[in-house]
Amino acid sequence: MDNINYIIHYKYDGSGFDLGMIVKQHPLFEKYYDGWEVTMNIKTKQIESKRLYFYDIPKQHIRIMMSHLEKVRKTHGDNGLQIYVGKQGNKVFD
Repeated sequence: MDNINYIIHYKYDGSGFDLGMIVKQHPLFEKYYDGWEVTMNIKTKQIESKRLYFYDIPKQHIRIMMSHLEKVRKTHGDNGLQIYVGKQGNKVFD
């Protein structure tokens, strides 16, 4: 069975709300977590968005992870949430 890679990309509003920390509380997100990046505003020196990377996820786990992400979205708001599955960054995506 092929594995899936994806990125969670969300805007950061500076409110202290960190979607990444909430998402990673689920054990499958912890298991497949590979790293993160941020986009900074050069003028304000503030974080504008964050990207979390998850790699080599078996297809049977992706549905569980997406369901958890949808619960987080409904509870905490989407905060500009975007999910990418495919070729992104330095990693070859499915």
